[in-house]
Amino acid sequence: MSAIPRARGQPSCEGEPANRARSFELLPTGDKAFLRVEDQAAKHTLFEGSIDACTPLASAQESEAMEGAIFSTVLAFIDAYLRDRAAAQTWLGSGDIETAGQGLFELDTK
Repeated sequence: MSAIPRARGQPSCEGEPANRARSFELLPTGDKAFLRVEDQAAKHTLFEGSIDACTPLASAQESEAMEGAIFSTVLAFIDAYLRDRAAAQTWLGSGDIETAGQGLFELDTK
């Protein structure tokens, strides 16, 4: 599973989200997922479980909501592909992460 904050706004990260997206596109089909977060407050450390870099641009509550959505997606991916749980596979394909994220999240699977 790969995940990126797409709109980072940091000069040192120029091209990085596009490069990660491109690498996902080039991977063979099967058991792959790619999560995009479309929020200026989303920083890469959010995927490590730290909201500190996000809170200058978003409230702690908003940052924690993004973190929770990311963790839920990662856990569902683990349950689906490592534990072979059909309910998790169904959830990943359901669009619920996009709905819960109010358009800020986009999950691609292949």
